[in-house]
Amino acid sequence: MSDVRAPRAIGRPTAEACAARDARLLRACRQVEGLFLSQLIAEMRRPTWGRGILPRSVGQQAFARRRDQTLAQEMGRRGALGLADMLLRELSGPAAAAQPDPRTDTTPEGVRD
Repeated sequence: MSDVRAPRAIGRPTAEACAARDARLLRACRQVEGLFLSQLIAEMRRPTWGRGILPRSVGQQAFARRRDQTLAQEMGRRGALGLADMLLRELSGPAAAAQPDPRTDTTPEGVRD
């Protein structure tokens, strides 16, 4: 027998679908921020004039690399730079971009709509 499914409603997605999409988008934006931070930390840790003063073993290098990746992922998860929030506003569309950011909005309480 064939699998018959109910047709999808045409028009606007449901609130649950929008919330799930926004959650996935936020998670992806935070992962991008974590990747950016990982690259930033790796470049900052790289010596500019050769190998450095003291040579590091392979184990020390692996430990430092993993520590830096974990630090970057945690900072990205928390939104340390705010890059994820900016990406989310840009990718959410014009309706989300028109909404003020509550952390940076300086409009007095009585003046808001």
